[in-house]
Amino acid sequence: MKRKCRLLSLGTFRETKKDSVTEKKYMGKPPLGLKPRSIHEKERITEILEAMKRYNDVGKSIPLEWANELCDLL
Repeated sequence: MKRKCRLLSLGTFRETKKDSVTEKKYMGKPPLGLKPRSIHEKERITEILEAMKRYNDVGKSIPLEWANELCDLL
């Protein structure tokens, strides 16, 4: 069943279904959204570098995918 969503006003959200109407209202503070891309990318770079160090410390080879992703982010 397809859903149609409509923003009523800042802080209020209503969801309607095709045949029946279901209302959900969120008053006041909006729900938590997404982390900004720049912050996500900085954290991901740190995670990749830390994982590479852990692999290097135990003598395992670093997966090529990690190196490629790190290059893409830098």
